[in-house]
Amino acid sequence: MKRYVVIYGGTQLSEAESSFVQDLSYAILDHSPQNIIVTGGYEFSPQRPGISTDVSALNGARRFVSEHAASLADRFETWLPDPALDRKKEGVERFREGKVKELKGESPEARRFILANDMDAIITIKGEKHTATVLDFALAINKPLLPLPFTGGDSRNYWNEYRTRIQQSFRIVDSLAGELESVSLDTLGDAEKARLIQKIVAVLDTGLDSEFRNRTTYDARLRQWNAENDDRPASDGESTRSIDAAKKEAAQSIRQFKFFLSYSHKDESLKIQLDNHLTALKRDQSVSVWNDRKLAGGDNWDDKIREQLSAADVVLLLISADFMASEYIWSVELASAFDRQKDGKARVIPIFLRRCDFTGAPFEKLQGYPRDARPVMSFPEREQDEAFYQVVAGIRADLKSW
Repeated sequence: MKRYVVIYGGTQLSEAESSFVQDLSYAILDHSPQNIIVTGGYEFSPQRPGISTDVSALNGARRFVSEHAASLADRFETWLPDPALDRKKEGVERFREGKVKELKGESPEARRFILANDMDAIITIKGEKHTATVLDFALAINKPLLPLPFTGGDSRNYWNEYRTRIQQSFRIVDSLAGELESVSLDTLGDAEKARLIQKIVAVLDTGLDSEFRNRTTYDARLRQWNAENDDRPASDGESTRSIDAAKKEAAQSIRQFKFFLSYSHKDESLKIQLDNHLTALKRDQSVSVWNDRKLAGGDNWDDKIREQLSAADVVLLLISADFMASEYIWSVELASAFDRQKDGKARVIPIFLRRCDFTGAPFEKLQGYPRDARPVMSFPEREQDEAFYQVVAGIRADLKSW
C-alpha cells in the first residue's frame, strides 16, 4: 500500500537546508518502496528568489531514481493548482515532474486542505503563513505532522506549541526532541547529518504505521457494514418490507449527528483542540463537525453559516467573553440554534472555554461541559487535555441516549 509523505515549506532555503531536504527525500524513498514523496511544485517567483523546499525534495527524488533505475512517476508526485487558479500574477513558476495531479479547490486554503487530508504524513521545513495553514489543517484532522524545528519559521513555532502531541504521535524520545530543537545544519558534518536523517525517517515510519492502522480499522468497519447491509433478495418467509425495516434499523444504528461549532475567532486555538478531541467520534462516523473555517473560496459566508445551522443536529456553543461579545453569534447563530431547539430539531450544548459572566443568557440553565460550568482554561495547563476529555465523554454519553 502506497504511503504519501508531503515535504512542505519555505521557498528560500540556504544551501545547507536545501542539501538536507534532498538527503531527507532520498532517505524516505530508500527506506520503503511504499513511500511516495509529494510536493506542490513551487519552483520560483521574482519576489522570493532562492531554493525552494519543493525543488530540493525533487532533486533528492531524482538522485534516488537515477541510482536505483526507478521511475520518477512511481516515487514522486507534484500536486499543482488548476492552472486557471494559480498565482500567475505573482510570477510563480511551477515544475511538473513525476506524477502530476491538479487540485480543483478554488481557494488556496481549499487546495491546502485537500493536500493535508490526502497525505499519510506531513513534514515541514521552515515556512511562513502557508505552511502554518497546512499544519493547522493537518492538526484539525489528526494527521501525523512533523514540523522540523531546527529549520525555523512556522515549523519551529508549531513545534514549540504542540511539541508534546508531536512527540506522542511519532514516539519521539526527549533526547531526539532536544536534538531537533538545537541542531544547526551549518555546522553539521556529513556523518552527523546522515544519522539525524536516519532518526527522522525512523520516527516518520512510526507515524505512517499509526495512520495506516487508523485507516485500516476505518475501512474494515465500513466494508463490514456494507457487507451486512447490502441489497439482497428476500428469502423464504421473509418479506421485502422486513428487509427494508432491517436496513432502516441498521442505518439508524449508525446515524451520524451533524455538529455545528459556534465560536469566536479569538478562541481559534481552543476550538482546534476541541475538534481534535472529537476525532474518535468523527472517525467512527458518529459525528461530522462543521465550523466556518470550512468555507471555500467564493462561498457567501453568511448564507453558508445559516445553511449549516439549519442542517445541524447539535450546536456546540464555545463560551467565552469574546463569544458573548460577538454580535453576529448573538443575533444569528444563537437565535437560529434556540429556534431549532424549541422546534425539537436540534440540541444546544454549551462548552465552557474561558471564565465569563453569562447571567441571563439563553443557555444559562442548559447542561454543558465540563460539568459545573467549569471552564477548560481554569484547569492547570497540564490537565487541559483532561478537561477536553470530560467534554467529549459527556457528548458521547449524550449521543447514546438520543
